[in-house]
This record gives sequence, structure tokens and C-alpha cells, in this order.
Amino acid sequence: MIAKINISKVVKDHFATFRDIDNRNFAWAELIFFFALPVGVACVLVLRLNVLLSREILNTLIASFSVVVALLFNLLLLVYDIISKSDPGSSTFELKRRLLKEIYSNISYSILVSISAVIFMVIFFFVLPPTSAQTAVNTSPSGKSLSIIIVSLLINFTLTLLMILKRVHILLAKEME
Repeated sequence: MIAKINISKVVKDHFATFRDIDNRNFAWAELIFFFALPVGVACVLVLRLNVLLSREILNTLIASFSVVVALLFNLLLLVYDIISKSDPGSSTFELKRRLLKEIYSNISYSILVSISAVIFMVIFFFVLPPTSAQTAVNTSPSGKSLSIIIVSLLINFTLTLLMILKRVHILLAKEME
């Protein structure tokens, strides 16, 4: 893979945040919750409940994710700024440093998921015909596969944002003590 766009470190660092603090083992329940559950829910929504993605929904999602990616890049810069201004002599320095590293990894992964979701939505947008025949595409194997991927990414993105929110909350709560 081309070194300039190799994203494996982003994914690896994100997965490292799923390690237990005490024994550094993977928290398998959390991994299942963040990765298998979104795929399962997406399969149920698309295959059983026939949730269909329309052009209007895709347009809205593409625009929303584009804005969110820009905001996440700004948040990355803010985290970098906080890291650079951290006082190593502080009693909470180690906790703060660990949380900031995890937040940085999670935000980077969220940006990657956002970009991936937008790419799949654009692909789906071009596969989806502009007429009322969109149901035929959505019910085709490729339409359902793309729908499952998009919905899985949306759910995973939402869960990751909630994890980021919790970690930022812990960080700020420690700062206010």
C-alpha cells in the first residue's frame, strides 16, 4: 500500500483503545458491541425490515458527514493543542495523556469511518437510478450489500462518537476537580 495513504495505523490505534486498562487484554464484549452489533443491526434493518436508502437520504447523509468530518479535523487539532500544553508535573498527567491519546485515536478512526461511509454512499448514489425504480436496486443483492455496509458504518460511527464523548467528559471532569 502507498505509505502516504496507509490507514492501518489509524485502525490499529483505534483497536488498541479497546484494551482493558488493568491487564491490557482486549475487551471482547466491547469489540463485539462496536463492530459485530452494527453489522447485525444493519442486516436486520435491510434484510428483514426492508429499510431502503433513497437519493434524498443519501444526499442528506453525504452533506452531514462532510460537515462532521470537518468538525472532527478541528477537534483533532484541539486535542493536539491540549497534549502540547499538558504539564508533566500534574497529578493527573498520566490519566490525561492516556485519555488524550485514546481520544485522538478514536477521532482519527471516526474520520476514517466518515470518509468510508461517504465513499460507499456516493457509490450507492450512482447505482441508485433517479426514477421510481429505486426499489429494484435496493432489493438487488448489490443494493442490499451496499445498504448493509452504509448502515453498519453509520451505527459504528455513532457508537464511536459516543465513546469519544464519554472520554472527553472524563477528561474534563478530571480537569475540573
